[in-house]
Amino acid sequence: ESIISISIAQVQTLIRLITFYIMLIRILFLLCLADMNRLRVKLDNLINKLV
Repeated sequence: ESIISISIAQVQTLIRLITFYIMLIRILFLLCLADMNRLRVKLDNLINKLV
């Protein structure tokens, strides 16, 4: 079974442009944050911003 990206969201942060691929799959959201971890970017949920 192949997985197809249904959309792309690009978010400009102070660090760089981050591309998120939106797919219809059953996966935990935290597993999708691997790229954010690699880029050393985190979500500050108090201000709802990537830092």
